[in-house]
Amino acid sequence: MRHIFIDCEWTLDQNIFLLSYAFKNGDSGVIYGSKLNKTFLNRLLRSVRYIYVYGPDIAYLEKNFALDFRERFYCINMLRLVKKTLPGLKSYKLANIEKLFRIPRSTRKYKTSVFTIWRDWHDKKKREHVIRYNLEDARNLRQLYYILSDQYALTHRMILDARLI
Repeated sequence: MRHIFIDCEWTLDQNIFLLSYAFKNGDSGVIYGSKLNKTFLNRLLRSVRYIYVYGPDIAYLEKNFALDFRERFYCINMLRLVKKTLPGLKSYKLANIEKLFRIPRSTRKYKTSVFTIWRDWHDKKKREHVIRYNLEDARNLRQLYYILSDQYALTHRMILDARLI
């Protein structure tokens, strides 16, 4: 039973142009361009049972790939899990949660404006920065999961309470 942490970047009309992933064992990667398709995604998720995201990514994945993720997988919204574990925070933005738990990040540029991501994606010189940033999102989501599990003794029930249905 495999666990995967996914982060997507999308256009204003919710079309995904970049997907990064990190497996629970640490393997990670990015998908974009012609590989960002239903067949490749199905292959990536073949042995996966749990998908973790932070925010609306599952809905956008379902829309973009016409797959019923919520029926096939346990889709866990880490945002919901963080809110239940840490009620009363001023902000639940992933960037703020990363700072709170001292999760390092080499690229912060895109935390201030999503429009910059889209603009830089089309600049061949800056595209690698966008890819690195998105991959770091997926890896940091994995790290956040482990921190919450260790520091707050998350149970399987608590994790499933953050499931998207």
